[in-house]
Amino acid sequence: QQFVLTLTAHEGYTLPASVKVEMVGSSEGFYSYSNGVITISSVTGAITITANGVSKIYSVTLGEGSANVAINVSSATYGDKVKITVTAANGYELSSVSYTMGGGEAQTVELNGAKDKVTFTISSVTGDIVVTATASAKTFKVEDDGTNISIDGLENSATFGQDFSFTIDVNEGYSLPATVTIEVGGITYTLAVGENGKVTIPASYVTDDITITANGVINRYTITFDSNEG
Repeated sequence: QQFVLTLTAHEGYTLPASVKVEMVGSSEGFYSYSNGVITISSVTGAITITANGVSKIYSVTLGEGSANVAINVSSATYGDKVKITVTAANGYELSSVSYTMGGGEAQTVELNGAKDKVTFTISSVTGDIVVTATASAKTFKVEDDGTNISIDGLENSATFGQDFSFTIDVNEGYSLPATVTIEVGGITYTLAVGENGKVTIPASYVTDDITITANGVINRYTITFDSNEG
């Protein structure tokens, strides 16, 4: 007599691609398997079926609204523990991180002062994971180290990825220098002083705290002696 058996995978698992069926008194070719259905054409003895469900693999992705961040994993296996690290892009610092699993309620990840990266753990994976994380551009201090000048604009901080402009005013008896130097993260750059003392630091240089060195050029005057005046 024919025997038909249907396999059902447990939650978090999928049906195997193949199964093992043994029957007393039979050799190969006595059964078929397709889409979870085992069909034995004619039962001749005791039957032993070996079948193992395959753990589902779930995706780990960045959600809509995430910007200037990256995550270290792209998938996770059902029931496994997974550690996810969120890293801010160069020049940015983390603002917020949260995640959902299987479309459930969003869970907030506490940063606890972390700016560059944060790692959180999900103890048992049960669905697709969507991480939503944002990061904002870093801001840097701007200080001056010049003489016989004053600089307008230092009350503002410089922002990563943006030009930073300031204006040099010189003390009485001094003229504007042709150039200024800036030091950023141990690297020194020379910049031209424009009309009316305006200087612009290109966005590509704005990667760390900035120190500006500019020195007023002392005015020199010509003294003419008129012998006819006695």
